[in-house]
Amino acid sequence: MQGLIDQFKQSGKLHHAILLEGERAALLPQLLAFLEKEVLGIPIRGNPDVQIFQYDTFGIDEGRYVQGLESTRAVGKEGWRIFVICFNFITREAQNAFLKLFEEPNPGTHFFLVTRSAATLLPTLRSRLHIVGAPNRDRIHPLVQKFLKTAPAKRIELFKKILDEKDKAGAITFLNALEVHLYKEGAIEKNADTFAAIQEARGYLGDTGAMMKMLLEYVALRTPVA
Repeated sequence: MQGLIDQFKQSGKLHHAILLEGERAALLPQLLAFLEKEVLGIPIRGNPDVQIFQYDTFGIDEGRYVQGLESTRAVGKEGWRIFVICFNFITREAQNAFLKLFEEPNPGTHFFLVTRSAATLLPTLRSRLHIVGAPNRDRIHPLVQKFLKTAPAKRIELFKKILDEKDKAGAITFLNALEVHLYKEGAIEKNADTFAAIQEARGYLGDTGAMMKMLLEYVALRTPVA
């Protein structure tokens, strides 16, 4: 976040679509203070040109609503339109709806997405975003080592918190971390079935109504014990 602030102070410019990785509770107050003090110079509260949304799951209906708002003109003379969108998970349909919006936004319009990991987004959408990474983004996911050392039939127990909270973003973040770790280990041929299972499960997790437990069990059974 500090890097984004410093960059704006130097150039006075912002990318039209920025993704902030990290915990919403910490990032959102920092982002709003930055927008109010450095970017707009006027209070955010009650400002019709600043829209703030917080969701667990951001779906196609929410995406269409934001698209409709984006098509309207700014009220203030500065011409800024700011959209802050926080979510734990975003559906594939909503991401596809955002592709053209982020490619050709109206002048003066800026989007700030806040979520735990950019890895939960489609590569095509990530390519349209300026990503501000979390400080510990390269740290090994805490479940990866335990997962690899646990017998396949017992691995599903490690995901109790993710399953209880129906945390799709957490599941996708884990799968991405597992994939990266196995690639770094270099045993690509040995883990070919695992990579295929991860890609398949991750694809289905992006759909509405995906059966998360079944998909995680599928990956667990296709991954050799370390």
